[in-house]
Amino acid sequence: MIEKDIPQDILKILKLFEPFIFDFIESGENIEDRNKRKIISKDEAISDEYLFNIMKGGSGSGGPTHILSNDFGLEASQPHKELLKLSTKLASFVGARRSPLCQHYPSGGYIAWHHNANIPGRNIIFSWSETGDGIFKVYGDSKKIEKYQDSAGWNIKSMKITSHLDHVEEKKEYAWHCAGTDCNRFSIGFMMNNDFHEDVEFCNEVLKEDIGLVHKSPNGVWY
Repeated sequence: MIEKDIPQDILKILKLFEPFIFDFIESGENIEDRNKRKIISKDEAISDEYLFNIMKGGSGSGGPTHILSNDFGLEASQPHKELLKLSTKLASFVGARRSPLCQHYPSGGYIAWHHNANIPGRNIIFSWSETGDGIFKVYGDSKKIEKYQDSAGWNIKSMKITSHLDHVEEKKEYAWHCAGTDCNRFSIGFMMNNDFHEDVEFCNEVLKEDIGLVHKSPNGVWY
């Protein structure tokens, strides 16, 4: 879903994030990568070859091996107060329960292919793109890579993250995904499921009826 289609009551909250985003970009500030992971190129990190190589080498716990971004860590012991306040307001409005993602990606930034099976369930991701020169990719049960080009301004998507248990016992493919950008990009994501990682019907209704994510891809992305 692109900005022009986002319901006005939700867009109004998203617009409150923009002064912080613009100030951060203008400051040229960088937050040190907490994990000190090796930096590779964006094109390599989101390539088909990268995905298929890590699938052959083992799934890992779920998080990315390579990432180039500024992580605001809203669930850290000392989160950014203003962002925490805004994200709490947004989460409350859409019925979400936690925010495992709050990132700024500079031009050339990325989050490499990963599957988040350690945090399974239904999520919702709000992404702001400076010029639309960014992309989000997904690989799942369809065995095909889906590509979602950013649009300038705000974009909304939701996807179901497969658990390790479902991957092993039900033979479901992991919900592999990645993102890369050639402009400033800001993303904040929430989990919509309950403490047992189960879908909550109320949240599904919010996604479909209140937000309007009525399109569903073969890999389970709502947009």
